[in-house]
Amino acid sequence: EEVLVCTPSLQLVKAITYKLVDERTSKEHIPPTKAYRMLIESGLKEYGLPTRMLDEAVKDFVLDENIDNVFVYGTLLQGQSRAGAMLSPIKPRSIQAGKIRGDLYDLVHYPGLRPGTGGVVGEMCKYAGATEFASLLQQLDGIEGHYGDGKGLYERV
Repeated sequence: EEVLVCTPSLQLVKAITYKLVDERTSKEHIPPTKAYRMLIESGLKEYGLPTRMLDEAVKDFVLDENIDNVFVYGTLLQGQSRAGAMLSPIKPRSIQAGKIRGDLYDLVHYPGLRPGTGGVVGEMCKYAGATEFASLLQQLDGIEGHYGDGKGLYERV
């Protein structure tokens, strides 16, 4: 799997990392030990990097709460049949053109995105407000058939 790391200057950099094998994965959040936290915190401070994400990890961090952008393509684009969903319950602070790596598949009534070598053009919508953003994601999950159990039509990534 390719890993892209977003730097503090918002550059995406390819990297190698290690992920836990599925058999070792726990369904519940396990916060880092105090010793590990102190090690990581000292490294972040040494390089002048923020420690907010680390602080959140210790408090049962949920990644979705720290993301406020949604990339859309197909029927959710401005001017398309489901564009209104991106404006309710909250309007985005900004909408800008964007492109991600992947391939689109024709599913007759709408497109489907899969990992691939192509480029998919769309829009990145930036929102503010964690509560409202969570509500928007819940609405989009319903539209996209994402149920969080791996059995839906789409998976949120």
